[in-house]
Amino acid sequence: MPAASGPRTERLHLLVDSSASTALIGITLDPMALAPRRSVCSCPLKGTVTGILKTSGLGTRTFTIEKIDLATAGDGRLEFDWTPLIGAIRALIPAGILTIRDHTMPHAMPLQQDGRFSHPKCRFRVGGTCQVQGRGLVLKKKVGQKEEDLTIARTEPVVLAGSLTHRENRWILVIPSTIMKDRFEIDEEGTILDLIFTGSITAVEK
Repeated sequence: MPAASGPRTERLHLLVDSSASTALIGITLDPMALAPRRSVCSCPLKGTVTGILKTSGLGTRTFTIEKIDLATAGDGRLEFDWTPLIGAIRALIPAGILTIRDHTMPHAMPLQQDGRFSHPKCRFRVGGTCQVQGRGLVLKKKVGQKEEDLTIARTEPVVLAGSLTHRENRWILVIPSTIMKDRFEIDEEGTILDLIFTGSITAVEK
């Protein structure tokens, strides 16, 4: 890290490295009349993170995340199979459709000497839709083709943990695993959709 040179405040604009940042999307469908099925897909993330880094005269630091703006940078495809007679459900989340943004961030997170931080009460907003298609004798008629909303207006509190370090004359933010969950009904028959979204990002100072 840079040597302490008196109190200072820096605004950091960080660009997400899509080659090192991924979204793991796990969805469980429980149609009530059928056994639940789970499917998982992974796609790269793109976006930006903006924050304020404050350094005291003693060299201690705090980091405040002002804005997180992420989106998937590739298609997400999920498949839920039952029997050949019942059929299957295919879901497509087109690139750029699923977004993750900040909702409630801590005012300032103390950084340890190695740049690590952790805060347990962060909330996010998840936006997006998926294109759903039913196949097979039963599900083609029951599901057809439609669009399902994956929006989470405000996630449950999640732990935001990672590190902010200075290497090769630039700041690098790494958040290895942030998990967001939601559960909701998607039709009048009581079909339950469980969504688990795990984001892993590496962002580099512009």
